[in-house]
Amino acid sequence: MQNLLRFLYTYYHFIIFLFLELLALTALIEFNNYHQSIFFTSASNVTGTVYGWKSDVEAYLDLRQKNEALLQENLMLRQRDSALNMLNLTGDSVLVEDTAKRALYSYRSAEVINNSVTRRRNYFTVNKGDAQGIRKNMGVITPLGIAGKIVKTSKNYSIGMSLLHEDFLITPQINGITIYGGMRWEGKNPRELKIDKVNSHYEIAVGDTVYTTTYSHYFPPGVQIGTVSRVEATDANYQELWVKISNDIGQIRQVYIVQNLDFEELDSLENINLDERR
Repeated sequence: MQNLLRFLYTYYHFIIFLFLELLALTALIEFNNYHQSIFFTSASNVTGTVYGWKSDVEAYLDLRQKNEALLQENLMLRQRDSALNMLNLTGDSVLVEDTAKRALYSYRSAEVINNSVTRRRNYFTVNKGDAQGIRKNMGVITPLGIAGKIVKTSKNYSIGMSLLHEDFLITPQINGITIYGGMRWEGKNPRELKIDKVNSHYEIAVGDTVYTTTYSHYFPPGVQIGTVSRVEATDANYQELWVKISNDIGQIRQVYIVQNLDFEELDSLENINLDERR
């Protein structure tokens, strides 16, 4: 104990300096978009290989869960077979086209090698990046539902914004009704999202399935998000809904990266200011 106290007394200036430097660096990254972007890119390059090794070891521990996910995926593909007009298979990618042979979405398989669910702003890392055709603003799904969207890429790795992120907003559909205003995570239960101010005349009940819509440009319409777990009336005109997420986000591993091939065109068109639209 005396040796520890002597060490702290001898080097306390240096220890305080390191603490303040760490504090300043954390604040710089947290509140500055440019430095945050640089940090994400550098961190993904440096730690990507380490996460890959970690992921290989963990993969042996969840073979049962993988098999269950594959079974669920096969069931879902069988159910959706009639809804898909045409599939082109190329390596580990799938291209979905409409009846006019115009490409709509492209899918690429990937693996989550790092993940978090305990913060208000959660992210995950996947083992593919620019070299494998992954780009910012691509959606991320699993056989059970949506998981997030890509926000940063490096050569061989990408960072995804998790569904469990306070800034992740999605427009859902329930019983064929598009719910405007969006759905988001409140930062509490990692298995539950909330939808505010839903018109009370919409007949929505516990157990109803929640899907993506055409308003969600990151995902194809009709991808499951979850099921309604609670319905509470706030006043005569509105009700609040809670949705149990289909995915256990903390356990996702095998994912599909979804590219909306019309995303840039839609995004450019919808972001034209009002003066230009007149």
